[in-house]
Amino acid sequence: MEMASMNSWCYFFLVEIIMAKQKTKNIMNRFLQGWQQIFGGDRQEAVQNKFKPFPQNHYFRPEELDYLSKNSNLTTIEKWAVATGKWAFEQSKDKFSDCKYASVKWQDGLMATWVDGRIIPDTPSRQAEKLALLKEDGFEIPDKYEKVITNYEASRLVGNYFFKGNDVVKVEDYDKGHLVADTPKLILQRWNKDNLSSAKETIEYVDFKEELGRSMVTMSDIDKQEFVNKLTNKEQGKQLFNKVIESINKSYPPVLGGILPLELQKVHEVNAFDGKLIPTSWSIDNDNTMRVVVFTDNSNKTDSIVIDENTAHRYKSVLDTIDKVVEKERVNGIIYSLASLLGNDFGENKIYAKENNGPLLPTNDGVVNAVVATKDGRTIAFNLDKHKEITLTGKDPNFLMVTMLNEAEKERQHLRDLVSIPQMKDYVESMTDKEKLLSGEWDYIPSKTTLSKLFCEYQRNEEKFHSYTHSSFPLAPEDRNEMLANLASSTFAFNTEMKKMIDAYDTKSYSFSESDVKRLEQLDLILDNTFQKPTIRHHKVTKGETITETEAALRDSLVNKMRRSGMDVITDVDEAKIAHQEASNQVKEMGTRTLKRMNKIGKELEGRELTQEQQAVVGVYTGKADNLYFKVSRDDKDKSILMRQGNDFHAGAKHSVYGHYDTNKGVITADDILLIPIVIAKGDRKVSANGKIEYKYNNPQNNVSYKVITQSEKGHEVFNDFYTNKKVRPSVTSSLSEETKTNLIAHNNNGQTLDSAKVQQNDETTKKDDHKLSEFKTSKGEIWGFTTDGKIYLDPSVANAETPIHEYTHIWADAIRENNPKEWSNIVNLMKTTTLWGQIKKDYPELKTEDEVADEVLATYSGKRGAEKLRKEMSRMTNHGNMTEKAAAARSLGRMEHILNRFWKAVSDFLHIHFTSAENVADRPLKDLLDGIDPRVYIKGDKRIGNGKSVDVLPLREQRGQQTSETRFIDPLLLKAKTDGRWHTQEHMEKKIYKEYGSILAASKGLTVSDNGNESVPMDMSGHKYSGTTAMMLNIASRNHGYEVPVFLNLATMNANGIRVNENAVAIPVITKNGVENVYNIDQTDYPMKHPQEYSNMKLNQVLESRLSSENKDAIESLVNNNRFTTKTSFDSSVGSASYSAIDNTIHVAPVGEYDKKDGFLQDLSEGLVMRTRKSEPVSSRFENILKEGLIVHLGSGLVGQKYGYDVGETAGSKFWKERLKNDPNYTKAVIKAAERSSDKIIDYVDKLQKGQSQSSNLDMRSTTPIDIDVDGNGIVESDENLAPDKKQGADEEKDNNQEESHHQQRRFHRGM
Repeated sequence: MEMASMNSWCYFFLVEIIMAKQKTKNIMNRFLQGWQQIFGGDRQEAVQNKFKPFPQNHYFRPEELDYLSKNSNLTTIEKWAVATGKWAFEQSKDKFSDCKYASVKWQDGLMATWVDGRIIPDTPSRQAEKLALLKEDGFEIPDKYEKVITNYEASRLVGNYFFKGNDVVKVEDYDKGHLVADTPKLILQRWNKDNLSSAKETIEYVDFKEELGRSMVTMSDIDKQEFVNKLTNKEQGKQLFNKVIESINKSYPPVLGGILPLELQKVHEVNAFDGKLIPTSWSIDNDNTMRVVVFTDNSNKTDSIVIDENTAHRYKSVLDTIDKVVEKERVNGIIYSLASLLGNDFGENKIYAKENNGPLLPTNDGVVNAVVATKDGRTIAFNLDKHKEITLTGKDPNFLMVTMLNEAEKERQHLRDLVSIPQMKDYVESMTDKEKLLSGEWDYIPSKTTLSKLFCEYQRNEEKFHSYTHSSFPLAPEDRNEMLANLASSTFAFNTEMKKMIDAYDTKSYSFSESDVKRLEQLDLILDNTFQKPTIRHHKVTKGETITETEAALRDSLVNKMRRSGMDVITDVDEAKIAHQEASNQVKEMGTRTLKRMNKIGKELEGRELTQEQQAVVGVYTGKADNLYFKVSRDDKDKSILMRQGNDFHAGAKHSVYGHYDTNKGVITADDILLIPIVIAKGDRKVSANGKIEYKYNNPQNNVSYKVITQSEKGHEVFNDFYTNKKVRPSVTSSLSEETKTNLIAHNNNGQTLDSAKVQQNDETTKKDDHKLSEFKTSKGEIWGFTTDGKIYLDPSVANAETPIHEYTHIWADAIRENNPKEWSNIVNLMKTTTLWGQIKKDYPELKTEDEVADEVLATYSGKRGAEKLRKEMSRMTNHGNMTEKAAAARSLGRMEHILNRFWKAVSDFLHIHFTSAENVADRPLKDLLDGIDPRVYIKGDKRIGNGKSVDVLPLREQRGQQTSETRFIDPLLLKAKTDGRWHTQEHMEKKIYKEYGSILAASKGLTVSDNGNESVPMDMSGHKYSGTTAMMLNIASRNHGYEVPVFLNLATMNANGIRVNENAVAIPVITKNGVENVYNIDQTDYPMKHPQEYSNMKLNQVLESRLSSENKDAIESLVNNNRFTTKTSFDSSVGSASYSAIDNTIHVAPVGEYDKKDGFLQDLSEGLVMRTRKSEPVSSRFENILKEGLIVHLGSGLVGQKYGYDVGETAGSKFWKERLKNDPNYTKAVIKAAERSSDKIIDYVDKLQKGQSQSSNLDMRSTTPIDIDVDGNGIVESDENLAPDKKQGADEEKDNNQEESHHQQRRFHRGM
């Protein structure tokens, strides 16, 4: 019977799903056919046909759903409830109940259910779909949901194609409007079916609905695909046409037409005439159109066709032929022109060769070291040593052209320096001290000379060094030394060139002729005017081994678990640098050496003319692009090569740079990198057994062997490595000095030991060391994170879920080893049975004792097992539920905690367990981590907890702040009695609050307003919403502590309603109009246990309000270039670098399309608006004040984002911010108040604008109060320290308005400040 019942239910459930999907499809189909009743239709008809009342709220118990499932005559709500309850039961852990349903609730248009006690509401799209179905069924829909349904219907239209007469129409986007009076609109793209000409237009949404089913008909899938193919074909033709035009524009002498070679005069199939033609010649008209003379297939008479962007798709094969001809003539023309210009007379011809007959190009036929330009216009590649003409094949002419262009650039620079010597007159006469070469006016240095370039390099290095040495950022000694070396080198080069130019001018020891000047002009014409260097196009890509959102969510949940148990887990890079510097006397940033080397390669190759293949190579090697393809011709076939950056320790350009550039093994130079395409095209090819492909090319001129390593993958070859057999004298370096060697542990992202990672230790590592440093680092200097003094430091850009478990296990092992030596000895023996023991000993020979090896084996084993278990659990969550990564991660930890607690239910004290297997040992640290145990409590003499005294450890549930049947609740007045005292004055409490606020802000990763996709709106019991800074702090507190409902209660409210509070609850202090008071989240009280129904209502109401209020998210955009606001918005900045210019009253942000999420754009826009409000504030250009302004801008943006429902992401902050916020409540109060004033001004402006109220467009906020705090901690308040200099600055600016914008005229703050 049970099986029959199950089969019956399965059938019923599947039928319900199919019916629901079909009904939704029917809605869309009818909608697209223009059925007006879906949208309410004619209002007169609606009056005649009364709507059914909107379904009332109802709570479906499991028993009721079980009963309903056996009936066929159900309402729409009941059908949904049955299907939802069955789904929720299948997701739950308890599947042994007689009733196979979970409870379901329909409340105010939202359906929700429960899975393992956690409420799961419908997603916004499912909710909107249900509301649309109800409307289609004739139910009266509340006004508040009309816009929800409209947004749902309109969003379903985006991407659809329609026929309208002879046009094709596509719905490109939907604009729901920003202001109250705005009506929703659709953005359409319209094409003419015949010629595919297009235009964009905007139409009112209601007008579009009227046209559906009348003048507008939905395209079938077949028609749509056919049309899309036509568009693709047209776009390809357009791109090919523009490519040909670009080649023509870059040619010298100009290639403006010609007769096609006979071998290319072939039949082409085209979309014209009778479908076939033979091109014979071509030419360019004045309007950049191309005219081609052709023979048609059925006639010997010639005809002509005109090709432009709009017709190019009809003649793609013809254009391809002409492109090859143009490119060949362009390359030959440039080589011929440069050989003629740079070469010497050779009879009636010209010949160019480098000094000492140096090589120009290696080819299969030999080395080219000379180029002959003949009288009759031919170009000959020649080898002077063998008196032999060299045959060029494949891409050889292109490579030779690039070499000639580089030689021409050198000659141009020499000539420009020569003819610029007389121009030194102004500089020499401006020198104030003839003995000091740099005492002249630098503006008089001749432009485009070697001297001016060296001057720019010197200035860059000097400004960079000055900015770092005068900042609060820590600087590694090796970076400081490198910076000093660069500055010294550039200063010496600049001084040397300056002396040479001044001496030449003073002694008149220079000469040049008129022919030199003319030759320089010709070189300028060829190199500048004719050839505009092609831009390396690059797009955003995910770099290798990037942490996924899912992995990051899992890792962050583990980190939050440890933090809630009182452990110190730091993810701030600045703080980590300081801690690491104190522990090991050095700081090495991840990847800095490789990135610096890549930047150096970019500087060396800057200004070089590159082939298309070399552009791809250089783009990736300099870090400006990734995943770029290029093709090389080899054995009459094209090979596709994919250039990847990769990483230092695996394949890719970074691996090549890391191992061979500026090193002493397999040395490569920037010039060598340009040879990669040639090595692949000309080198010997060998495929190894492991699938790697080696290209080896030997240069007979210098006996250098070049090797390129690739690997075949999906039809192309992926670049792995490049190196040579060159060697240089090795330099002696040491990553750690003998005095600072310590106990280091290196791991990669998979928890595996690295071949290049070495453990270094001193002779005292076997002794107890309170400051032992366990470091995620390789011997090459890469740091991923470390643990020291009981604190865990992680780099969130690379650390995965394994990392926090691994580091926690190290501390856990310390506690076991100290408190239960006998069991630790047992653990050591168990670890010896694992395969990791031998591997760790092999990879880490510096680990001297078995204890050290066992510690590392256990941490590795526990990290790997724990992370794998959590990943599997999270995969199950994300596959079977509608959760964000953050919610799924939290649920995964809860689920795993439940599983491990069942296994270990008989054991409550981890210090006195007797383990029987290595697996048990490895699993226990994760169990204790999830239970909230801080192992440091059990380490004697620990300076952070207990001061070496015994510490009472709370029951695990209470440690985490979760409520259980054992939790003790007390009268809230008792808590009040604990905090009231003689010295708790209002002033004292306010200062204490701002100190708390400062600590919260210093530790916060971002000013987010949402959690699990639902906006958090902190409110009190009566529904009154908190706002401003108070709301922001309550939001951050809710996120940090995992509170599910953002309802906060003060003592008076709890006392009046008989609500009791957890005796261990910690209050959150807030400032209200009535003064300072403490509030508690409702999750800290007994309310959820006493009133579960009302508590669940609160959760659903919060979700409902969040979704309805999300309509305001884009309100801030109402200020962007809409003639309603006098401040202009210019989309010319970069992501995260908003700025405001007072000179032209313009906010500068990046284009919307460059942001990964819309919230990022809104954040930048609001930051620009806050800067706009601050433009009249007195500002000092001192570093500390700049940082303070950046913090005010960030906080102000967060307050605006909180109002309109978008997240303000993490800002890197600085050591200065964090220290001042944590330690100086006056500073915190000042920046918060300033941010509040700015945000209030913006919010008031936007709100009035939305309501159509007139107002001033001025957002200026000249401060009415002086800056009365000591910003930089030097004992001088800023009102005395800053205003005088700024007044002088303002006077100077008024004197000369044409000078560059001053600091308070243009403000630009990067998020990474």
